[in-house]
Amino acid sequence: MLGLGIDTGGTCTDAVIYDMEAKHVLCHTKTQTTHEDLTKCILAVMKDLPRELFHQVDFIALSTTLATNACVEGKGGRAKLMFIGMTVEDIAQNAPSYGLPPVDEIYCLPADIPLDPSRIREPDWEKFKKDLLTEFTDCESVAITQLNAKLNNGKFEQEARRIIEETLGLPCITGFELFQEYNIYRRGASALLNAKLIPVIKEFLEAIRYSLNEMGLDRPIVIVRSDGTMMSESYACQRPVETLLCGPAASIMGAMELCNDKNQVIIDMGGTTSDIALVKGGRPVTVTNGIQIGSWKTFVHGMFVDTFGLGGDSTICRDYNNQLYLDTVRSIPLCMLASRYPEMKEKIHRLNSMETKHSKNLYEFYVLMKDISHNPNYTDREKRFCRALKDGPLLIREAASAIGEDIYLLDVKRLESENIVMKSALTPTDIMHIRGDFQVFDREASIQAAEFLARNLSISVDELCRQIYTEVKKKIFFNVLRILMKDSAPRQKESLLTQLDFLYEAAYKAACHGEASPFFAPSFQINASLVGIGAPIHVFLPDVARMLGVECRVPSLAPVANALGAVVGNISARITIEIKERSSFGKPEEYYFTGRPEAGVFDSLEDAEKAAKELAAKEAEELALRQGAGQGFSTEYTLAPHIANTNFGTMFLGEEVTAHVIGKMSL
Repeated sequence: MLGLGIDTGGTCTDAVIYDMEAKHVLCHTKTQTTHEDLTKCILAVMKDLPRELFHQVDFIALSTTLATNACVEGKGGRAKLMFIGMTVEDIAQNAPSYGLPPVDEIYCLPADIPLDPSRIREPDWEKFKKDLLTEFTDCESVAITQLNAKLNNGKFEQEARRIIEETLGLPCITGFELFQEYNIYRRGASALLNAKLIPVIKEFLEAIRYSLNEMGLDRPIVIVRSDGTMMSESYACQRPVETLLCGPAASIMGAMELCNDKNQVIIDMGGTTSDIALVKGGRPVTVTNGIQIGSWKTFVHGMFVDTFGLGGDSTICRDYNNQLYLDTVRSIPLCMLASRYPEMKEKIHRLNSMETKHSKNLYEFYVLMKDISHNPNYTDREKRFCRALKDGPLLIREAASAIGEDIYLLDVKRLESENIVMKSALTPTDIMHIRGDFQVFDREASIQAAEFLARNLSISVDELCRQIYTEVKKKIFFNVLRILMKDSAPRQKESLLTQLDFLYEAAYKAACHGEASPFFAPSFQINASLVGIGAPIHVFLPDVARMLGVECRVPSLAPVANALGAVVGNISARITIEIKERSSFGKPEEYYFTGRPEAGVFDSLEDAEKAAKELAAKEAEELALRQGAGQGFSTEYTLAPHIANTNFGTMFLGEEVTAHVIGKMSL
């Protein structure tokens, strides 16, 4: 059986054809990701594969960092979050720590939903119908999350969705359908992200299908989930939030396929972000409460992956003190854009000859990514700005002048956040071209821009390049130590862990000094190898590994490890049933399943556990089938009792019974 793995990242799109039985990569290729039209890059990698092998593949497996990048960069569709049963005061106090928007952008529907199911009261649906006409006018989808939804299986979420769909025709995402855990803020973040990511994953899958049709190939499509397992194309369209960190998850699977070290710290450096994951004893470390990306805290089950804003396409900026730093927002490298628009080089050259110094990076360009000329959701000013870019990229000063504004007042953040326009700026990819470590695009534009910036900083281009390389290595060094410290102290408060930067700084300075170490310096012992994945990682990781005193592994297929990892997974599904105890005076104890009155009651905990296992396994298998599995599963069970110690002895608070089924893809 042959599998075609395709990984579409923020910068590059990779593809491999893999022999599943022989466990051997037959061929691989890489091209630049074309954000303005994903079909271009996907068709490019398909056409670059041997045609006879391409038409022998049995399935297509996909991984992508598009969803992750959308979260990091604050992009995605316009979605409105709705809470049922929450107060504005509670939301204002707690929502920001979960990555949720300001409270004035969230709609709250009052409802009385206590933990006692018999006391639940219906919301005022008539008031809700009136509010729809004013509160939901500027959104493309709605994410609905109900307090204590497990008590009535999200009944109020379902009713709110019915009303919104009938009245406004907007698609709705209900939090309880995605995740059944209690924390409403995590469910709200998960549901809102799912709604925002629907257009992102839809565009990606449409590009894949179009490309396959162009190539005359009709095969099943599966997509990597956040835990490295698979799901079907249709399931991914409904739950795109499950693709969060699926790119890093595929990287881990690919790295483990390429490197058999038992303990690994895997660093995947892409164009927009870098991801760090851990492998202990040959098994990837997984999260317990749900993955987190930046400030977004979700219930998405996945591998323990820490994502931070560092990549080959990170924007090189300077602060008010003229100190260089790398922004988390991705820009198109100037060398990359100049390969497509050679006239850019002359513009930057003229800029260099005319401008001595300036407080702005005048060599930056704006690039049109999507046409909004007929979209009513954008202002006339925004449309005029985009029309000015239709004939090609414009320098920041040219773009501002085109709409009658100066560069200091120009604000197109909304267009940038929604990926309508992008900046092209100086990036580490440009610096790698200048230094000769990576030479694929037109380095002349990179040199011209670097000369402008270096002159403004009163340093040489060589010194500019050295500072950027140092900044990249330092960020990797810091984040490796940060995630290892976080893993070694999982119960420690996040606020305390964030105060350890001074310790990492001291260790970094000591490592840079080499043999001439200071009188006292902290050091860290790491019992793992550093494994590098991604195209630019070989430039930076060996020095970081040397400073940490560990082995460095950069496999020869590291640049396409994500695509390889996409084809080696299985289908996996988990269902958890919560058992509660009910007792009344003078009657024996009874056990029941939360939110499942149809299951009845049980006289003993053992009977309840047995029934819970059967029901959880049945529902997990049904979920696995919806995700694209065939018949035949292996099943594992875990029991997690919750007890409390009181003055009167041990109190049973409940028990969670989880069935985890694993199956093969249905082709």
